[in-house]
Amino acid sequence: MKIGGNGIEKTIVEKAKELGASLAGIANIEDLKASSSYEIYDKRPFYEEYKGVKWREEHKSVLVWALVHPASEPVLDWWSMKVPGFTPGNRVMRMQSKKLRIWLGEELGINALSLPYQIEYGGAFLKDSAVLAGLGVIGKNNLLVTPEFGTRVRLRGIFMEAELKPTGPVDFDP
Repeated sequence: MKIGGNGIEKTIVEKAKELGASLAGIANIEDLKASSSYEIYDKRPFYEEYKGVKWREEHKSVLVWALVHPASEPVLDWWSMKVPGFTPGNRVMRMQSKKLRIWLGEELGINALSLPYQIEYGGAFLKDSAVLAGLGVIGKNNLLVTPEFGTRVRLRGIFMEAELKPTGPVDFDP
């Protein structure tokens, strides 16, 4: 499905922020497949069973968003088996993911898939996605650095069956 050009990307990013995202953007899957993390990961499999990154052909874009984790709220990263998603921050982002996926389908007619974290199960390198979507850059320490929040963000993503215009990358040098 090819859509875009009518501000749909801006509408999607604004909805992500309305649902609590601190930052949000859209990246193209073809650009993501050419990113450095994927090239390296596919050349150096970490275990014998790894067969390379495989995504559904119908996935054309990825919506990636960040939730700021301020120093004043360390609880967002506290690990607990009793919390859905294992940390309060991840629990928030899982709910955002579900709401965004449903909204994309119901309001825009875009089928979407919440991403697993594991690359071998169809996930995406979220830092690369965030760079391509214009959220920030990867710094010398291999962390995503955003102009607004520095490195204090957690990322989440959704694959979309719509070929949308990328919102990045951003011209930023920390």
